[in-house]
Amino acid sequence: MNKFELSEPLAMGTKLVASETSFALLVPTSAAPVGGNDGNVRVNSDLLKQHLTAWAQNWSTCQILRKSMPGVSFAVAGKSSMHISSAGVSFHNLRVTADSELAAIQGVLTYAGERGLDLQKKARAITSHTGASGHEVLERFSKFKSGAYLGTSRNPAVVAELRLALDLVRAKIKLDINSSRHRVKVWFGKQAADEFMKDIRLHGLDVFCEQTDFVITWLGRD
Repeated sequence: MNKFELSEPLAMGTKLVASETSFALLVPTSAAPVGGNDGNVRVNSDLLKQHLTAWAQNWSTCQILRKSMPGVSFAVAGKSSMHISSAGVSFHNLRVTADSELAAIQGVLTYAGERGLDLQKKARAITSHTGASGHEVLERFSKFKSGAYLGTSRNPAVVAELRLALDLVRAKIKLDINSSRHRVKVWFGKQAADEFMKDIRLHGLDVFCEQTDFVITWLGRD
């Protein structure tokens, strides 16, 4: 991997990934991994609306064929590399066999388009704040996860605060939630504390990657 990316797991086994320049939805596939696809098919942001429309059109085609050929098995190619058969519509491991499933997939695609822009902005803010390349950010974050101290300040008070902040993130927020919220509020203000609690409510305690900007924000403080 040669660029910094943020990621967020979404419904139906999909995952949203974003760098400072782009974002995409990763769709799980049963096919053997090829190159760097890691067992997922990448649907880039500029194709999300196309896929949103294609699912609806392909499902409509499937229903028409079912009614015109009751009891007959069929299989045809659909739009956007999807597959239409008497069983429904599929795109790798995503499948639609009922209207409710179509609505669920469309919900994922719609959310990915909106949330992807937010993640992209966050990735851009992180990399631009550090003035480092994507590779350098990833290398620094790798060192952080292994326990390395990343601070540059020589002010003992700041060093002590930074160590607490790093430990808080590294431990995946394993401290008492109210205590953690108080610390975040003291360090970063009420808005940051509210956003911290929003992350907790949305993602539980597994917000490690979501909080990487915690670390970046504190680098070089003096």
